[in-house]
Amino acid sequence: MNKFLFAFVLLFFTFLSVAQKKEMSYYFNQVIKNNYKDYGIKFNGSTINFRNQKDSTYLLQISINGSKKEATISDLKNRLLIKFDVDFDYKNISDLHKLSNSKLYTKVGYGKIKHFKNTREEFEFVNDTVTNKKIIHLTQFKNKTSKKIVNEHYYFFGKNQNLTNTSKKSLKHYLANKYNIIFENDENLEKILHLKDGKISSETEILYIEETDFNFTFKIDEVFPKHTNN
Repeated sequence: MNKFLFAFVLLFFTFLSVAQKKEMSYYFNQVIKNNYKDYGIKFNGSTINFRNQKDSTYLLQISINGSKKEATISDLKNRLLIKFDVDFDYKNISDLHKLSNSKLYTKVGYGKIKHFKNTREEFEFVNDTVTNKKIIHLTQFKNKTSKKIVNEHYYFFGKNQNLTNTSKKSLKHYLANKYNIIFENDENLEKILHLKDGKISSETEILYIEETDFNFTFKIDEVFPKHTNN
């Protein structure tokens, strides 16, 4: 074997060995559990999202779709993806230590995020006195003159103290500040409908939001050179 090739192979496997023993850590201060339906990928189950409200570049999600369970950390800033096996029923955040068989994907193709400048947003608001819900319809267009819809959602707010979101970046704060909607303290976001081409593509029902203070530290079991998200 060529000595340069041998050195490269040796360096590569040394990197894998070191990476597999490496400890990683992510901080979370919010947990959100949802019932979630995505008609495009035929997902009908629940998700538990662990977030850092001050850093939106990473997210840990446990997804449960029938008998299938999986956990994934998506790290956009460092372009990493970490997957875990889930063989337990989640009850509290300390259960994260039960996640096993961690797989680190070091090169991840997250794809390009489309940013539209000068988008135009249309706002509709209904105060449904029958269901005692506030219903907000937000539609975003590509620019000030375009009729091309880039985002369309219905948001349902109701009285539920289990869904309090204290983040200043929350949708409730956004709507109150931009459109002067008056929310009562116990009125919170309960449901989201995402529309695509005028049809519902996904539904999110928020079950609970809780504050936490948790550092999730773990070791890497396996390393893979590349994993591409579709």
